[in-house]
Amino acid sequence: MSKLATIELTGNSCTKYTFDVYSYGSVFSKISCIYFISKREINNDNKFVHDIFFIGKTDDISKEISAHPKKSCFEQNNSNCISIYISNSETEKEHIMYDLIKRYVPKCNDSLP
Repeated sequence: MSKLATIELTGNSCTKYTFDVYSYGSVFSKISCIYFISKREINNDNKFVHDIFFIGKTDDISKEISAHPKKSCFEQNNSNCISIYISNSETEKEHIMYDLIKRYVPKCNDSLP
């Protein structure tokens, strides 16, 4: 798994979170994290931007995506990245996930995990 970049997201609370960006389909070891699925493209200013489709949390990212109930939504939206923020704290993961969902309102998060 080779990291493409980092990206900083700002939650509804104005707190900033730095995520590591990987290609969608990357193989991960067991990592507890908050993650988001996105389509990464270059905008008119030659900067990478992400259209975020889903934000979630997991105790094991290595198993999360392959059988994800929203996988068809990811694929329909041409997702090409998965970004992770490592945390072993269930309370922190829950807080960050909801903070970001409130801000970005991802289209594949029609019901919260």
